[in-house]
Amino acid sequence: MLDKWHKKEKPVFTGITRGLGGFGFGKAAASSGDGGAGNLDASGGVVYTNGTKTIHRFAASGSFVVDSGSVSNAEVLVIGGGGSGGADSGAGGGAGAVLYGTSVPLAPGTYTVTVGDGGDDGTGYYNAPAPDWNGNHGGGNSQITHPDGNIIGGGGNPAGVANPSYGASPVMAGNGGLLGSNGGSAVSSPTSPTTLANASLTAPYPTPSTGSYTVYRNKGGAAGSPPISNLWAGGGGGGAGGVGDDTPGGSAGDGGSGINLAPVIPWIPGASTYNYEGVSGVFAGGGGGGCPDNGSPDVGGSGGSGGGGRGGSEPGQVPSRGGYVGRHGTGSGGGGGDGTGSEGGGGGGNGVVYIAYDTADA
Repeated sequence: MLDKWHKKEKPVFTGITRGLGGFGFGKAAASSGDGGAGNLDASGGVVYTNGTKTIHRFAASGSFVVDSGSVSNAEVLVIGGGGSGGADSGAGGGAGAVLYGTSVPLAPGTYTVTVGDGGDDGTGYYNAPAPDWNGNHGGGNSQITHPDGNIIGGGGNPAGVANPSYGASPVMAGNGGLLGSNGGSAVSSPTSPTTLANASLTAPYPTPSTGSYTVYRNKGGAAGSPPISNLWAGGGGGGAGGVGDDTPGGSAGDGGSGINLAPVIPWIPGASTYNYEGVSGVFAGGGGGGCPDNGSPDVGGSGGSGGGGRGGSEPGQVPSRGGYVGRHGTGSGGGGGDGTGSEGGGGGGNGVVYIAYDTADA
């Protein structure tokens, strides 16, 4: 699902050269061309250049400070933290929402940048209250404070998982009220539903009053369809580029694919040109579901492209029964676990924030 939220339409960016420049810490002075007053003097994060753009990358929370100058055509990429996978044949965690903004105005001041953490490992069954569960196991929002409204990449929803008596829980349908992609649905027969569709995405999605924004997020996979007697199974978590897989025939659902932004955002490096802290141009894959009980085969679902964690499998199939962690810096969801405790669901990957603006050609 592609959410498009347009505010105050302006021309978007044009294509730029893929050349890669240096990067480092500190300030960058930019000439904005026709993007506003120009001569932007800004600092914060890791600063590097790519073609005609200066980019500030935040892998951890900090501040973006504009000392002088202004532009009206900055671009932002804000990705929330991924949700965790569920335990005991639980579902895969949902990826953080990927928000891409253009025509974003920047003026002198301090913009607080928050990078959302991934959800905690899903080591056990659901225990109330729901807000605490979703807060601990869902991904955190990434955001840039802005006078026209915060620019938010929503955290991914935690995976569906049963309560300790294997009964239905409030989070089994994969949505905990977070803005990112849904986790997969989960069933734990015989006391929970034998089939369970995935919940709707959280709406509306908030965006500022200035700029133009596109949001990438998706639902997770359904569980238990078609139904199998005494089936424990979880669907794949939703990814920014695709819906999580269902559990047909009793197999674990694969995580939804991440979004390949290299063709969309020219200053995001592709896999063939640049690999900085795991960045390959693909972000926010969904987590794979944990190995089902009484299903087939005895392996967990694959993580979605871009860093989704693989689901845990039965002993003897792969080294780990526990779900794999989503890749940090991509906002990917964690994989569901085959068991509980150390063999439970993997945590979600941390998010990331980029701020880019025109700079003079080298």
